Amino acid sequence: MDVKVSENSIILDLPPFSLSITPKVSANGALLEANKISKISGYSFLLEDDVGVNRLEILKRGSVIILRIKTNKRYTSNGIPVILGISGLYADKFLVFHFSHDPPDYFSKREEYEYPTYKEVEEKDYCPWSYPIHTDKLNLPRYYKVSQLLAHKDGKNIFLLPLSNNGFRGILSIFKEDSFSAVMEGGKDGVWSDLYILALAVGDNVYQIIEETYKESFRALGKEYLLRENKDFPEIFEYLGWCSWNALYHSVSDDKVIEITESILRKGLRLGYVLIDDGWQDITEEKRMKSFIPDARKFVDGFPEVCLKLKSMGVKWVGLWHTINVYWKGIDPSSTLAKSLKNLLEYGNNNGLIPSPDKSYDFFDTWYKLLKKWGFDFVKVDNQNSIAYEYRGRHLIEDAASKIHKGLESSAYINNIEVLNCMDQQPENAFNWYRSNVSRNSNDYIPNMISRGKLHLYFNAYNALWMSQVTWPDWDMFQSSDPLALQHVIARAISGGPVYITDEKDETKAELLKPLIFSDGRLARPDVPALPTPDVIYRDPYNEKVPLKVFSQVIVPGAGRYMLIVAFNIYKGDESVEVEIKPYDFQGKNYVIYEYFGKKIYIDQSVKKVLDPREVELYVIAPFDNWLVPIGLEEIYIMPKSIEYANIFEDEAVIKIRDLGTLVVYSDKEIKKVEGGQILSGKPLRIKCTNLLVRLKV
Repeated sequence: MDVKVSENSIILDLPPFSLSITPKVSANGALLEANKISKISGYSFLLEDDVGVNRLEILKRGSVIILRIKTNKRYTSNGIPVILGISGLYADKFLVFHFSHDPPDYFSKREEYEYPTYKEVEEKDYCPWSYPIHTDKLNLPRYYKVSQLLAHKDGKNIFLLPLSNNGFRGILSIFKEDSFSAVMEGGKDGVWSDLYILALAVGDNVYQIIEETYKESFRALGKEYLLRENKDFPEIFEYLGWCSWNALYHSVSDDKVIEITESILRKGLRLGYVLIDDGWQDITEEKRMKSFIPDARKFVDGFPEVCLKLKSMGVKWVGLWHTINVYWKGIDPSSTLAKSLKNLLEYGNNNGLIPSPDKSYDFFDTWYKLLKKWGFDFVKVDNQNSIAYEYRGRHLIEDAASKIHKGLESSAYINNIEVLNCMDQQPENAFNWYRSNVSRNSNDYIPNMISRGKLHLYFNAYNALWMSQVTWPDWDMFQSSDPLALQHVIARAISGGPVYITDEKDETKAELLKPLIFSDGRLARPDVPALPTPDVIYRDPYNEKVPLKVFSQVIVPGAGRYMLIVAFNIYKGDESVEVEIKPYDFQGKNYVIYEYFGKKIYIDQSVKKVLDPREVELYVIAPFDNWLVPIGLEEIYIMPKSIEYANIFEDEAVIKIRDLGTLVVYSDKEIKKVEGGQILSGKPLRIKCTNLLVRLKV
């Protein structure tokens, strides 16, 4: 890295990229450019403006660069304390993640759909979801709000991550023809003195620079423990679940929940949990909550009875949906609920009462104690995007988010309640999930619409690049009767996150769902979140005739690290696409590729295939460093996860499997004897297992 001063800007040379950064710092309510920039030492600079002197520090943390500005309690009147103007980012390809607006008419019934579609937004506009955009130019509407971006040039990648801290959320915005800005946004006036503004990294490996940027940024902010890898995956979401939303919408009721659960169980599926979504509340016409007690017309005997009934049917856990501001427009000020908790509430900008950030622990603790008493085990917390709107003008955005999340998650932990986050992809939320570790990764699943189903997979795959740093991405519920059901099933199987259906009564396609789980209902879940493969990072598989490919991995004790790759045809046209499958990080090693649906095996070679419209294929890539390669049970999508361990010796092997089924293995030697199973066919060898412990001898 080479750093130079040029008039009122600093030039960062990060070959092949060179960025010109022009700081503007607030003073007495106005943003001022520096009249003079002088170097102190190393990568520290003094910024002299008409009011005084500020300090810019460029922190080098391995391959990551972090920009920080310190000042002597400056005042901002418009909630924006610092802007870094950025120019000179020239690249061949960009991958941008914005949360400016939902795609126009996305939730309409029109099947054909063009994406992306740009539109102008106001300075304060934003939306609940992160939308990835592939583009070769950064000619975005002026006030788009970008949470991060990737760019590629001459074989190198650069990743830019605005940082949220000390009350302010960081975004990239104010786009012009050849420039944009890193903007710190607080939503209210106030005094500030120290802000981390932007982190960036350049490197050959996209995954590495994203991971390192998040790690070093969160370490600098004292929040390293908030990263996904440092938090537990909730036991609840190790199992298949059902959610009421797309099955029942607002017509949810106790009898309908029980009926649908019974219809799923009758199909031979085991449900780990049931989630009662929106529609249970006793609300006003203005969509304000009146009581924690459900609508008596829908839940006649209250929540305790429905929770008890579900658990008596074999469901382990029951969850309840609510918004982070209680309901869409808060609590009804005239309600008994409002009066009983008035000391813990304040008016939001929607004119409803919402939890006061400083008292959020007491509010949610009061509520969650009731939920636990009634039999609930987790909550889905929706509408987290509302924090920036509801509290604007009274609280700093990031400060309100931090306090609300800390209060909610602490009270949930104390009451032994897990949290599933939703409508949550804004920086102030992503930087503040203290304990919760599963979060929605895309906008809502829309049933029975092929174009939206394809885009749903597209959004999830690319959002996972950054969401997986802070949480396990939740690819959302789906219906097993959907015309794209197989694509949805396989996507959830490899995602690494929770898998839950939203089937209507008697509409469950059990044959599609059973390979997701073992006989005890536990998911066969990969060890890491699924991400786009390197060759499609900068490709747009919705608009280009290329497949969407994602990969994950499983460690099999005794056999090594297995790669899983899924290829989807999500091209918007009704045409086939060509796909090539190769083991991206098995260079110099021998390997076996098993094609799940085609039931073909390939040795030390890539696979080329044509995917028909809406087709999906799953591949298992196993290390071939011994005479035997165990692949897994063919009854399970994530085949290697069905192997507990494999001990391979010179002339025999012992394999422990998790369930009885058909074990697929490959061997370059003739298998003379099998104990614990019966050979069904040759290469690859298929063994009908009669015992969980299988011994093979050559």
